[in-house]
Amino acid sequence: MDLAGDETAEKTVMVEAFTRFGQKRQVDFVDAYLAAYAKTKKPAHIVTFNAKDFRVDRLTVSQLDEL
Repeated sequence: MDLAGDETAEKTVMVEAFTRFGQKRQVDFVDAYLAAYAKTKKPAHIVTFNAKDFRVDRLTVSQLDEL
């Protein structure tokens, strides 16, 4: 399968997710993707049980048990 010409509406999100996943192997790709995606929304906020994996620039994180 050739994906060379394929485009995605979330190209920036995917690039950031792959970059973060590549830099920090302790972070699951799904967490890296969710952090990158959350940063595209206003306010850039995520609620999770797993706050340590979402500590990234320009993203507010709430631990679910803190609410």
